Amino acid sequence: MSRIIGIDLGTTYSCVSVFDDRQGKFVIVPGRSGAQTTPSVVGVTRDGQVVVGASAKARMAAEPESAIAEIKRHMGEPQRDGTGRELLGADGKPVPYSVRFAGREHTPEMVSAYILRELKEVAETYLGEPVASAVITVPAYFKGGARRATEDAGALAGLKVACLVSEPTAAAIAFGMTARRDDEDEEERPRRILVYDLGGGTFDVSVIEISRGNIEVKGVGGDHQLGGVDFDRAIVDWALRKIQEEHGVDLRKTDGLEPSVGESWSEGLARIASEAEKVKVALSAQQTASLTLPFLFLHPGQGKMVSVDYALGRSEFLTMIAPKLKATLATVDRTLADVKLGRGDIDDVLLVGGSTRIPKVQELLERHFGKAPRRDINPDECVALGAAMQALRYVDVSHLGQEREQRVEEQLGQMGQVIDVTGHSLGVREGQDNLSVLIRKNTPIPAVEEKVYQTAGDYQTQIKVLVFQGEEAQASRNTLLTEFDVTGLPPLPAGQVKVKIRFSLDVNGILRVDVTDLVSKKQHTAEVRYGGATTKKPADLLPQESGGAPRGAGKPTSGPAVPPGMQETWKKAQELLATLPAADRARLEGALAEYSAALEAGDPKRAEEKANDLMDVLFDVMPI
Repeated sequence: MSRIIGIDLGTTYSCVSVFDDRQGKFVIVPGRSGAQTTPSVVGVTRDGQVVVGASAKARMAAEPESAIAEIKRHMGEPQRDGTGRELLGADGKPVPYSVRFAGREHTPEMVSAYILRELKEVAETYLGEPVASAVITVPAYFKGGARRATEDAGALAGLKVACLVSEPTAAAIAFGMTARRDDEDEEERPRRILVYDLGGGTFDVSVIEISRGNIEVKGVGGDHQLGGVDFDRAIVDWALRKIQEEHGVDLRKTDGLEPSVGESWSEGLARIASEAEKVKVALSAQQTASLTLPFLFLHPGQGKMVSVDYALGRSEFLTMIAPKLKATLATVDRTLADVKLGRGDIDDVLLVGGSTRIPKVQELLERHFGKAPRRDINPDECVALGAAMQALRYVDVSHLGQEREQRVEEQLGQMGQVIDVTGHSLGVREGQDNLSVLIRKNTPIPAVEEKVYQTAGDYQTQIKVLVFQGEEAQASRNTLLTEFDVTGLPPLPAGQVKVKIRFSLDVNGILRVDVTDLVSKKQHTAEVRYGGATTKKPADLLPQESGGAPRGAGKPTSGPAVPPGMQETWKKAQELLATLPAADRARLEGALAEYSAALEAGDPKRAEEKANDLMDVLFDVMPI
């Protein structure tokens, strides 16, 4: 028989899980390298062979043009020009996103399909049986086009996608199986769980209720352009500033260079990017980490290879990423407000995603909620485990032997129902530019809603239906999902021709739009494929952080001799003083003064305590 698996298709790492009915338990299937997770990187060797995972990641550091990573951030997106505007084809429709590597164009679906096929094959090797279907996870905040693109990637990989599950929901399913057993002696009441999912490329937050094993999603929020790769890039930017200060070159600017020099700089930049992740991970366990890269790039003026060896302190790193970490807390509070709950209404905070291993993330959440986050389950594996648990619902047990069938049935008997919600409001443009919402954000799915509209002009024989996704009252401020014309309307006075618009949103978050002319009964249907356009500029959607202080940072303009690991923090604090309200400025000035006094007193232990106090105050007062 063919099997069904659960896949966490991540931005930076992916993972596959399955219910092993031979053992009667869910297992994470190791990748070819033996690790539990597989890097979401696809590469092509010089002889044209496609490689996935650790080997592709190694190729990316040596030959950056031969591999691609982080493709998930572009799922379902249109191609854009240098200003952020979408590109339109000859038919006037958005051109689907593609990226060129290894000498040819690749769509996100193609790249993702290679990753999915790799996970399918390692699962087949483990099971000794073919795999035909999968439950695949997606960010809760993924839009319709990105979800459709994920389904397409599964089909390209030879997988029937049984369903798509939001990543926080999958994590809650895995957690719920444990919580149901651990908490069975407690009062029978719904437990409210906030899932804080900070992964490699996306951030999701979900509010979930678990009752008697049943899981109901109450609300979702997030940012699909915020994750661990942004923290890596902060380290890359820091390293490039250091190189520019010391050697007077910017490795990102290769135009006009001799080919050998330009190639050296591109490879050097890729090596820095590869090493940045290791530095980030090291800083979760230690106060200082080194970026050591021998023979990194060819210096055109000196005619020799340059090596670098820079030390980065944890405080310096946290200062770089503080605005993004604070932005996640703002999203948490907005999501709670959407479902009319406060922080005190949350019973447990569940950590998901590798970036939650950053100690500051755990500390911020503990301060925010007044309780330590739960660390019951592996943040890297729980999403894939939850996907496999959901996949078990689609197993056809009729072809199993009696013993294996019994194990599946026993497992299914322990699992409750799962109710998910939509992450965005869905509606149509009405009048000049108003958004008429049919399905509101946080509506349980599947969902079907319909409304009747009437013509606004005399004797008009057609209307244009524009479908948007978002929360803005002005339609054009939201994401355009699709548009089409309804023609052949009877030429009658305004208001006498009515059309019924029906939205059908399935469990995978894929939207079907049916428009029926109530006079002729003629019906028009459209399915959303791509996320489409937005009238907002990229700067409106996601303010870009500089990744740290400007050139010259690390050399305090005044004050005591600040240790290297705190220089970025000191500099940032000094810069903020002039911009803060009086109360916040007084707090920061006090923290700076106490830290300065500890340094001047030559007391290392007290200086470390006051450095931590300064970091806490800086996080509190720093604007998002």
